[in-house]
Parts: sequence; structure tokens; C-alpha cells
Amino acid sequence: MNLSKIGKRIIAVTMTAAVVVSGIVFSPDKTIKAADPEPQVKVLGATVLKDEVTDGNSQSMRLAIQVANASYAEMCGIEVSVEGGKAPVLVSTDNAEQRKIYSRHENLDIVVYTVVVKDIPSTYFDKKISFRGVVKKLKNDSVYTDTTEYADRTVTGVKEAIEESLDPVPIPTATPVPTATPRPVPPAAEAPAEEGWTKIDLTKDVTFSATSYLSESNSIVMNEEDNVQVKLGTTYDKSQVIKVYLTGISYNDNQGFRVWSGARNSSRTSDTVTCNSGSKGVGFVCEKTLNPTASAEKDTFDTITICGPSYGQKVSDLEITSMYYKVIAVEPTPTPNSTLLDLHKFQTNGTAPVDEPVIYNEDGSMTITYAHSYWGCNIPISEDLAGCKYVTICVASKKADGTDAGNQMILKYTDDTDEVFYGNGIFTKIVPDDKTLKSIIINPQDATEDSYQTTTIKCIKLSKKVDLDLSTINITDGSEMTVNEDGTVSIVCNGQYTGGITISIPSDAKKVEVDIDGYKDGQNVGGGQINLQYTSGESDTTYNWGKDVYWDTSFDVNSEKGTPTKIVMNNQDAGTTFVIKSIRVW
Repeated sequence: MNLSKIGKRIIAVTMTAAVVVSGIVFSPDKTIKAADPEPQVKVLGATVLKDEVTDGNSQSMRLAIQVANASYAEMCGIEVSVEGGKAPVLVSTDNAEQRKIYSRHENLDIVVYTVVVKDIPSTYFDKKISFRGVVKKLKNDSVYTDTTEYADRTVTGVKEAIEESLDPVPIPTATPVPTATPRPVPPAAEAPAEEGWTKIDLTKDVTFSATSYLSESNSIVMNEEDNVQVKLGTTYDKSQVIKVYLTGISYNDNQGFRVWSGARNSSRTSDTVTCNSGSKGVGFVCEKTLNPTASAEKDTFDTITICGPSYGQKVSDLEITSMYYKVIAVEPTPTPNSTLLDLHKFQTNGTAPVDEPVIYNEDGSMTITYAHSYWGCNIPISEDLAGCKYVTICVASKKADGTDAGNQMILKYTDDTDEVFYGNGIFTKIVPDDKTLKSIIINPQDATEDSYQTTTIKCIKLSKKVDLDLSTINITDGSEMTVNEDGTVSIVCNGQYTGGITISIPSDAKKVEVDIDGYKDGQNVGGGQINLQYTSGESDTTYNWGKDVYWDTSFDVNSEKGTPTKIVMNNQDAGTTFVIKSIRVW
């Protein structure tokens, strides 16, 4: 028997299955991100199938692999070859006829995939059948993103192992999930006092895993639960503000859990709020407002998600007895001029083999333990933020000995150019007008396998540039202002240093640029004085700008002087006319 014949038999067999799915993907609409868990595959082993024996001269063997983080995998399979044969044969979920999973453990996100090699002749009982598991990440173009080493088995060797143990070699199953505490009747659910609330039917409108269940009291018992998703029955715009009202009881003291609008991952449309269950065995009430997040990738939501207290943590022994929601705003909220990026989307590479290489802190920062430098750790910039022009990065790193470590930061642009800078601390950068931000890289510089680097990214903030409405310039000194057809403003100045030409600026401004020219007797003479004033009474001042210079004066806001309030423009020479072309704020 040659390999091609074995290959045909492999491809022709059906996978012994308890669960049939459309491929390995449990969430086909999932948007994959590099920061999401990587699917991992391992070989479980092989067993001889006594029930498959048709005569004394042939035998069948089942080969098994296990895939962890299966919901992040697009395909899995087993690559098989026979000693002395030709190239390996791949049996995988990429083939529509081979999309049967031996077992699935949804709560643990694990599947077992098997291939049965049928009718192996006795002349091949001592030949090695080599096989390995392969898996491909969801929406990844590469062939495999993870593989195992080849494992070798023979029919004779497997049969001898079975005889020695007197029992068939089992295919391992997932570790059972602990059961929840036996539950008494929970306290009666308190309905919210205000009008306008919509009650969720927990018996019909809630999705949860196999480890959780609906109690006899028609409440949801969350047990080792990653998330519960509640359907609202109505679709809302992502700008919608809603309130949620939950009641329940926990058998763990002060157990926290998070709530947001929308489904998981990229489907989340609001900021995340945290509730606390309070004392063990005592009923709790949690009322929270879910405000839209500027980074929402979905335009609508019809779901509320209840999740663990932090990324990767589960809820255990928590009972939700009632849930209400109500709309409190229907008008879209304006997009803020500045946005703190969600660091859960930061993609870490080269992390150290420690229990928690990535920790998300309560203040919104993240701490990463690295064992490798320059491995392309980055955060992508979504389309709605790509137009931001002012970047603030706050990062602090330490070597294993506690001394300061270095960081490499790169602003990557959509035209495949970049800007590189280095250091430890707070950094501000302006994206050129002709560039569009694509991603931000923050790499460790001093991490090795023998000496880890610990990096805390405190924040990554993007700000938009805003051109102020020049018609709002305030004149109090008798100067004459004209708004020109091209949007510029001409001011015939009345006197010197009057302080009577002003324009208010946003209190959260980080940088201010003024494009202004001065004319006298028809000639561009430049000159003048511009003040940036603060609430403290202090100011920053620029004199004598050049003629025909773009952005004649620029201010980096000094927060130590207070909050910026306004720009004051003064004439130095009598008879000067100002032409103000633009005042831009970041």
C-alpha cells in the first residue's frame, strides 16, 4: 500500500463527531485583532479502534489534536504521513467534508479534532504513522500560525500500550468546571423607582455558556462565566446613552464585574463601567450610565454585555435576579477633540514567560513584562481617529535591576513612512499635514531572555486640530475688523499694545498656531506681539513675526502656568493692518 492510497482513504473517511460546526469558528462574525489570544494546537495521541476492525489483517487508528483559544482559529487539521511514503496529506476544516469536531468545550474555548486512518494492512502495523496538528488564526492569510512537532505511532505500539493498561488509551477531555454554590431563593428583585425603564426577560433574552444556567427563580447564575450577553430587542445608534439597572446576589465577597453596551471585542460601543456585588450572600443593586466611546467600530448596538472584572477574568457564583435599561439621550454626542486610546488594543509581542506578562491597571494604564526587544509592539489607529494630528505618549520602563530602561517609539503613516524617537517619559508629536497616522509602535530596548524589561504605558492620547472661527475675534479698542471673502480677517489697528484684539481658545488646547501678516503703507512688514494667556494671569509672548511666513507664531501650552484662556494680538507700529489667515488649535 502506498501513501497515495492511504491519503485517499484518509480524505474519504468521516471524522467521528459529537458536534458538527461550519468550520472551527464559533463566532464567524468576530473581528480578529493581533492583541487577541493566539490559537494553540497540541497532539493528544492515538488509539486503535477495535470497532473498526473488518478482518484480522487490517486495523484502524484515530489520531487526535486539541486546539486552545479555538474561537480565534479559522482552521485546524492533522497532517499525516507514513514511513517510506510520499509527501504528507493534510486533513483539515478547510475541506467542507472534513468540518466535524470530535468534541467541543465552549466555556474553555477548546476543541478536539480527530482523523481516522482506516484499513491499515498488517504489513504496515510496524511502520510509523507520523502526524502533527496545525492551526490557522482567524482571518490570517498565512498557511499555519501554529503547529506541533511530528508525533510517531505504530499500530503495534498503540495496541501494546492498550494491552498493558487493559483499557483503551483515552483522548483527554477538558477539565470539568466547578459547580456553583447550592442556591437558596434569592432576595426579591427591586424594581427601579423612576419611570421609563424596560425590563429584560432573563428567560429568553440572555445568552450564556454551558457553565452558567437559569435558576428555578428565573435568574441567571454566572459560574466561571466569561460573559453574558443580553438582547435589548431594539437596535440603537452607537451615540445613544443608556442606563442599566441590575439586581442580584453573590457568594463571593466584593466580586466585581463589568458592563457595556454592544457585544464583545470590536462590537463594544460604550465605555466600560464596573459594578461590585458587595458582601457575600447579601443582595446588591447596581445602576450605571453607559456613555458612548469615541473608539467604537460598530455603528449600532442591540446588546448589553456583562463580563469579568478585568480582561481575561471570569465571574464565579454570581446571580443576576433582574435587569432593566432605559434610554436617557437620543441625540448623537459630538466627537471629542481628544481621545485616550484603549490600551486593551495594544498588541504586545516578545513578552516574558511569567504568569501575567500583561497587566491592565485600574487607572487605565498597562504594564508589560518583556523578554525581547524591538518585536513590533503596536496599537493600530482606527479610521475615525486617523485624522488626529497631535500625539501624546506617556511611558515608563525599568530594567531588571530597577534602573531606567529605554523605549523606541515610531509613528507609522499610511504612506509607509514613519517618524522614530526614543526615551522614557512624556512625549508629544505633531503629525504633518500631508500624513495620516496608521499605527503607533512602542518597543522595549533593554529586554532580554536573561533580564526582563518592565514597561508601563500610562496613556496614548490623540488630539484633533481645530481651526478657530476668526469671526469670533473680539475687538474692544476701537480697531476695525473686516471678514474677507476667503475667510481671512483684516484688522485696522487702533493704537499700540491695547490688548483689545482677542480670541478665546479651548481650555484643553495643547498647542496653538497663528498665521498672521502685518501691513503698513501697502507693504508686508511683519511685526507685532501675540500673547497666550492663562487662568493664573501668566502668559507666553511672541514678538516680531516674519513676513509671509506660514504659522508665524506657535505656542506649546505650558500646563504649569494653568489653563489657557485666550490669544491677545497687539500692534507694535502705528498705522499697521493685521491680516489673520488662521488660528489653529490642537
